[in-house]
Amino acid sequence: IVLVTLLVLLTGALHLDGTADTFDALASGKSREEKLGIMRDSRLGAIGGISVICILLLKLGGLYSIPSESLTRALILMPVISRGVLTGACTFFSYAREDGGKAMVFMKNRKVKCFALALLITLVVSILCLGWKGPIVLTVTAAGGFLLAKLLAGIFGGLTGDTLGMLNESMEVISLMVMGIILR
Repeated sequence: IVLVTLLVLLTGALHLDGTADTFDALASGKSREEKLGIMRDSRLGAIGGISVICILLLKLGGLYSIPSESLTRALILMPVISRGVLTGACTFFSYAREDGGKAMVFMKNRKVKCFALALLITLVVSILCLGWKGPIVLTVTAAGGFLLAKLLAGIFGGLTGDTLGMLNESMEVISLMVMGIILR
């Protein structure tokens, strides 16, 4: 519980806010433009609140599933993999808002070279942390991230800062779950 709380504090809950906003928009049943408007609304809806609780519980369960001797390495690898997936999402998917937003700076000057470097760094860290099991965790998590990013981009007409936050939280959960399975 302390580890999950520290993860929230270290990021300022920024990605959890994006998760809540994305789920509120997805649950609205509204048009694409109205969904984008919901994500800009500062109010928290019931579905958004529940999604944050679920993500935190899944992280707690994921951390609990990892053998104690591997926990430090998993805590290093989890954010590296999730941010590596975000780099790929920013590189290969378009930005959803025409009027800009906070995440536009990450998606504006996309370069495949930057993604390739991020992928290389992520791969090296995954090998250093988990040996031959690291690239398996990276591959499964990245595949899940690509599918989720593709789904979100289809719904919203691209990605936003909020959807990137939700993608980050989801990739952290997936990487923890995969590590929990592969390390036991």
